[in-house]
Amino acid sequence: MTPNTFGVRFILKKDKADKDGLVPVYAKVTINSQKAELSLNRKIKPKDWLQNEGKVKTSAEDQQAINGLIEAIKSRIYTAYSSIVATGQPLTADSFKMAFYGKKKEPAQHYLISTAQEHNKGFEKMIGIKYSYGSYKNYKTTLKYLIEFVPQ
Repeated sequence: MTPNTFGVRFILKKDKADKDGLVPVYAKVTINSQKAELSLNRKIKPKDWLQNEGKVKTSAEDQQAINGLIEAIKSRIYTAYSSIVATGQPLTADSFKMAFYGKKKEPAQHYLISTAQEHNKGFEKMIGIKYSYGSYKNYKTTLKYLIEFVPQ
């Protein structure tokens, strides 16, 4: 089993500056070369940002609140990462985001009738190319009996 790579940085999205010159703060999470970006829903002046440290300068207004938020988000990021690793799920950017936001991935549900209907649609398109109309007719009849006998 190959080890997972994981990194967290806090960045400014300078290309999303508003009319007042404020830019949003994002957490950039890199997982096995995949990137996930999480907005902190906060904006600051670019001159108040310490790029190397990934936080706001101590002389800036509201710096304690934003730096506290950065630490809280960092903690949530590591908690989400740990929960994925602990459960043995595949670690991807999508699975990380779902764990971070507290969403559970619903397993895809396949139902007999809908699966048979999808099959018949695809089969119908191939009549004359790969399959005969007689075979398609047999599948249509099978679907009719399924609908009749299988409870929905």
